[in-house]
Amino acid sequence: MIEAAIQLDLITPEQAEALVEKGKTLSEWIMERKSVELGEPGEGKQKKMDRLWLLALLLFNLVMWAGLGWIVLRVLKSL
Repeated sequence: MIEAAIQLDLITPEQAEALVEKGKTLSEWIMERKSVELGEPGEGKQKKMDRLWLLALLLFNLVMWAGLGWIVLRVLKSL
């Protein structure tokens, strides 16, 4: 399995040697690597910015629909 990972360039030969010395399996190494990647700094900041942009878009849409409704009501009232 480790040889296949080396051939697919998922792991370097040095990393594979270190895994064998530590007695770890390839799946354990991959899970450790994924947990480190998931905890990247700045990812929470990006989610916060995405939420702020979504909130701004929703508020803009609310204002636009309110303005359109007000115009429709003024037109209907004048008839």
